[in-house]
Amino acid sequence: MRLVLLSAVAVASASLFHIHHDPERAAAESDIKVTRSVESVASGYTGKVTVDQGCSTTDAYGSNDCAFAWGETLKLSAAVEAGADISAGAKFFADLKVDSIIPFKAECAACGANCTITVPIVKKEITIALPPCPLIAKGSPKSIDIPLTLPKKSPLPVKVSAKGNIKLVAADGSTIASVDLDATVE
Repeated sequence: MRLVLLSAVAVASASLFHIHHDPERAAAESDIKVTRSVESVASGYTGKVTVDQGCSTTDAYGSNDCAFAWGETLKLSAAVEAGADISAGAKFFADLKVDSIIPFKAECAACGANCTITVPIVKKEITIALPPCPLIAKGSPKSIDIPLTLPKKSPLPVKVSAKGNIKLVAADGSTIASVDLDATVE
């Protein structure tokens, strides 16, 4: 799931040299493919995530239609601003189908706790330490650059796809952002 979460973040990017020149060939040769569609963002909230290479399109939310190879080093850049504090009680929800049939649902605090999930198929438990609350404070825009080196080979024994929705929900239950995701890992 950490890979899926990282891939979800990586969906926003600029363009890799060979994708820029031959997108079909690059996508066919890639090990990780991610596409996202932002379904909604609450009023007062903004966000843009980009990757320095590997993505063939961009929009108001950042990079999209991304393809990466194992072992690549990427730079993720994010800039976000909140219309209200994203604080204790806010949660991330994932509602995905793995390989079109296996349901994968996860719910985690957005901040101030660890997020523990079990990866379907391989049944591996992963814990991700989340930042303290508030995740983002109203009136305090955040920008971050994250260097990310992908593993040299897939940690999964088979090709896996995941498709579905990821939401960030405020403590009052209102949806802050909703993103549809389609990812393939070979």
